[in-house]
Amino acid sequence: MSSPSNEKNIIEQNPIWFPMGDHGLILDFTGFKPLSDDNAFAPTAELAAKILHISEMIRMANISAISEIVPSMTRLFIAFDPLQQDASQIKRLILPLLNSTGEQTTSTGTHWRLPVCYEGDCAPDLSEVAERVDLSEEEVIKRHLANTLTVSVMGFLPGNGYMAGVDERLTLPRRDNPRVAVPARSVGIAIGQCVIYPMDSPGGWHLIGRTPFPTFDPKRDNPILFSAGDKVSFERISLETLAQQEEEYQNGLLTENDLKVTE
Repeated sequence: MSSPSNEKNIIEQNPIWFPMGDHGLILDFTGFKPLSDDNAFAPTAELAAKILHISEMIRMANISAISEIVPSMTRLFIAFDPLQQDASQIKRLILPLLNSTGEQTTSTGTHWRLPVCYEGDCAPDLSEVAERVDLSEEEVIKRHLANTLTVSVMGFLPGNGYMAGVDERLTLPRRDNPRVAVPARSVGIAIGQCVIYPMDSPGGWHLIGRTPFPTFDPKRDNPILFSAGDKVSFERISLETLAQQEEEYQNGLLTENDLKVTE
């Protein structure tokens, strides 16, 4: 019997096709496992990059029957015109792209470094997370800071980027009892991912920090900070610095250019 890790590798290398009516196909890299329970398939930064790469290769192939390509965290949706080509023909055109050994295209996304405060009311779930993953609170923070994450897909709310690549020890299902209201700019983790709530909203992720910079602000020239394919790193700040930078943002002294990493 193959191990779970071997099974995962086999699925990622040999994704499963699912029809979506007569004009769509889903390319699934999880074995069609759910993302919401204890046995969830936690998306990785590598898988997110692979799906974005495959979607770009399909676009570059200029297949006239394909009208839309929508990458997600673990799946790829392809819409096509069945009057031009049917599903079997679309699959035959795409399969060589999946098996290509060429190097992945260089990411053109932005690398962001966001300040995060992990103290007090900013991190209401930090102690519970630490207990559930059997780590100290300080170790949870260190592991959250250690990895550079990849924005694999945008969704749910304007400006909400689902970031893959969180340390495996911090993987937890969503909260059993979601909150009715989560403050904007809260940093949450669940299912091997991280999100920053773009506005006050309900939510079921574990809140471990808060950033002074909103990922969505309709008053900015570019209201939405993230795009799929972006990289995100975090740096730790104190409560005092959080309050100071919140004021700087409101006064126009902290801008998105201050968050860009020059590489």
